[in-house]
Amino acid sequence: MLQQNKGDINDFLILLQAKRVLKNSDISIRKLIYFINDTTFCYFRGKENNDEFLAVGIDKEASSVDSINTITDYLFGSMNFDFNDTCTLFSPILLIKKTKESEIILLKNKFDDNDLLEVFSSSFFPKNFTVSNKIYSPDLEKWKKDISDIKNAFTDKLFKVVLSRSIKLNTNSTHWKNVLKTLEVPNMNNSYEYILNTEDKLFYSISPESLYKRDKNNIKVDAIAGTTSRGNSDKEDQEEFDKLKNDQKEIKEHLAVCEFIESTADKLNLRLLKKSTLQPLKLKYIQHLFTQYSFCLSEGLSDKTLVKNLHPTPAVGGNLQKESKDIILKTEKQKRGFYAGPSGYIDFINNKSDFLVAIRSFEYAKNGSIKIQAGAGILKDSIDTKEWNETTNKMKNFLTKLNNDKTT
Repeated sequence: MLQQNKGDINDFLILLQAKRVLKNSDISIRKLIYFINDTTFCYFRGKENNDEFLAVGIDKEASSVDSINTITDYLFGSMNFDFNDTCTLFSPILLIKKTKESEIILLKNKFDDNDLLEVFSSSFFPKNFTVSNKIYSPDLEKWKKDISDIKNAFTDKLFKVVLSRSIKLNTNSTHWKNVLKTLEVPNMNNSYEYILNTEDKLFYSISPESLYKRDKNNIKVDAIAGTTSRGNSDKEDQEEFDKLKNDQKEIKEHLAVCEFIESTADKLNLRLLKKSTLQPLKLKYIQHLFTQYSFCLSEGLSDKTLVKNLHPTPAVGGNLQKESKDIILKTEKQKRGFYAGPSGYIDFINNKSDFLVAIRSFEYAKNGSIKIQAGAGILKDSIDTKEWNETTNKMKNFLTKLNNDKTT
């Protein structure tokens, strides 16, 4: 059993007591997670600049996307795919940031010294755990029927709906730290890393997809849709990508996201600054078609307005927001929860925000169950078994770690 290095936590507590900035620090705020006792926290690592945040404890809460603006300093957390469900959004008691230049900044701390020792006191010894009772929701036959029903619901205007499925496993694990340590995916290129721990569950996402990233009046939005496998070499990678961008079904799926972003930008009076060329977004097991947009915001446009208009994109919902969302809520037996919903932060003080679309995720309920979830875009010419295998590949980061990667 390996005990976590005490150096990080000791240096961190010194930082908090000194209330200052540490330059060229080797403290890993990611590793500090394993010293946190059972309290609400959120860890966020950005996709592009790799700034990290650790937000601990609840100072104030926002119960829904409509109450975002009740927070005045920093907001972290997740919104459910269906905004009608309760969200977990909070202003933390403690907030630290680590920049890509290895500078650690204490942004907020309302803990006293005794409370800090209670929050950061654990020593973590990883323990193995077993998994059992794998449950597919839906199973393959129901998946095929759902896809058939969705195709029959298509109209001249509605041509894409994203259907998700999950694999649930029961465990004998008694603590979220064991599950997180086993299933975490370190150094994932081109992806966010996001962890939200609440009273009843831990949610983890290594999503490649940004809903939007805003710095004052400048905003970046990703269009990610269309999927194929990785090759075993650079040449094979390129061959797979060339086939992908010439696949009419995959291109149609990608263009649906682009058209949605462009029409939403027009509705919100966003001025286009730059649109990238179509390119591959390479992940560990798969690659996507990827286009990035940069816009200039109109004055006074709030994050609440941006979130409510950009979510769900056709990459996780469908090409028509309301119609596809209605079909998803009717077809999928279980609510998506945080899966495919917006997760991230708003820095009201510096007028910045960054929200990922929380795909490639798992949820650990503290009754011992793990739920891994993934989705696929369904169009008229989708093949149900191919979409089933695609979602399996999207779950592979976690399934491999549980030695279940050969099961489809």
